Amino acid sequence: MTISSRRPVVVGLESSPHGEAAVRHAAALAARRHLGLLLVRAIPAGPVHAPWSGTLLREMHSGADALISEVVRDINAEFPRVEVSSTVRAGTPVHVLLEEAEWADTLVVGTRGAGGFADLLLGSTALGVVSRGRCPVIVVPARERSLPEGRGVVVGVDESPRAQGAIEYALRTAEEMGQPLIAVHAWSDAVQMAPGVMVPMVYQQMLGAEADRAGLVLAESMAGWGEKFPNVTIETRVVQGQATYALVSAACTAVMLVVGSQGHGPLRSLLGSVSHGVVHHTTVPVAIVHTEH
Repeated sequence: MTISSRRPVVVGLESSPHGEAAVRHAAALAARRHLGLLLVRAIPAGPVHAPWSGTLLREMHSGADALISEVVRDINAEFPRVEVSSTVRAGTPVHVLLEEAEWADTLVVGTRGAGGFADLLLGSTALGVVSRGRCPVIVVPARERSLPEGRGVVVGVDESPRAQGAIEYALRTAEEMGQPLIAVHAWSDAVQMAPGVMVPMVYQQMLGAEADRAGLVLAESMAGWGEKFPNVTIETRVVQGQATYALVSAACTAVMLVVGSQGHGPLRSLLGSVSHGVVHHTTVPVAIVHTEH
C-alpha cells in the first residue's frame, strides 16, 4: 500500500504488549487526523558475509511480513478508513525509526520492546527516539487505559520556548478527542521546612510572592490560546512541588500527558529531567514535543 502525501503517523512495530498498545494508539491518532499510518519493523542487519546470513535474513523478513499482515488485518477491522503502509528495514530500531519519522506528523512507540527487562520502565528504543526525534514522539504504556476511564489532556507549562509547542500540540489533541485541557505549572520553594516547625513571617511572604509569580507565569504562557482553540475548555493549575511529581499526579486520571523537550544542539544528549521523569513514571501515553516542532 501507499500512503498519502500528507505527513503520516509512524509507529514502531514490535511483537509485544507494548508494541500492540502503541499500534492501536497510533491507528486511533491517524483516524482522528485523517492521516496515513506507517508501520515500521526493524530487523538486525547482521554479518552480511556470513554463509548463513541470507537464510536468516529471509526468515526475519518472513516473520516481519507475517506480523505486519496480522496487524494490518486488525487495524482494518477497527479503523477501516485509515490507509496503512509498512516497511521492513535492516538496522537498529532507533536509527530506522528516526529516519522513517523524519517528516512524520507523530512517531509512536511502546515503552519497551520485546527484549526489554521487566524492571526497566523505558526501553532503549523508546529512550533513543524520544531524546533524538524531531517530530512529536508519543510513548505508550503496555496497558493503556480506555478513553472513558480518563479525563483531560494534561500539559506541563513553564517559561521556556518549548512549552508553547507543547501547549499547541496538547490543545490540538484535546480538541480532536473532545477533552478539556489541563495546564499545570509547578513551582517549589528553595527551603523545605520540617513538619511542625513554625514558618517565619518573612518566609511566608516569600512563599506568597513565589506563588503569585507562578500564577503569573501560567497566565502569561496560556494567554491567547483560548481564542485559537475556542472549542476546548482550558483549566489551569498552579502546584507547589517538584514538576515531575506534579505532572505525574495530574495525569493519573487523564487520557494523555504532553511535555516539551529541548531542541537539537551540541550540548543535548538526553531529555530534560522533567520530560525524562514523566515518561518513566506515568501510566498514560506521554507526548514529547521538541522545540523544532
